Amino acid sequence: MWQDKMIAEGRLELLQKSLRAKACADIGKPKHPASPFIHFLTSQAKADQPRSIVCKAAGETWRKLSDAEKKKYNPNYAAEMRDY
Repeated sequence: MWQDKMIAEGRLELLQKSLRAKACADIGKPKHPASPFIHFLTSQAKADQPRSIVCKAAGETWRKLSDAEKKKYNPNYAAEMRDY
């Protein structure tokens, strides 16, 4: 684990500071809302395919979508932005 490596390198103070910062962070709070593309990507995801293939195909499909088709993913983003 990365913690063991830091201890072995004699960086215990930095490790303690890092762990304190993680403990103080709001657990479960997102860093930022997911973009409309991320909502689209999760709707396109398939469990039986590697993530790299799914992401590449979703990116190509997203670029081909019209603005009207992309707008149906905006309400999810707007709702998450309000909550954020």
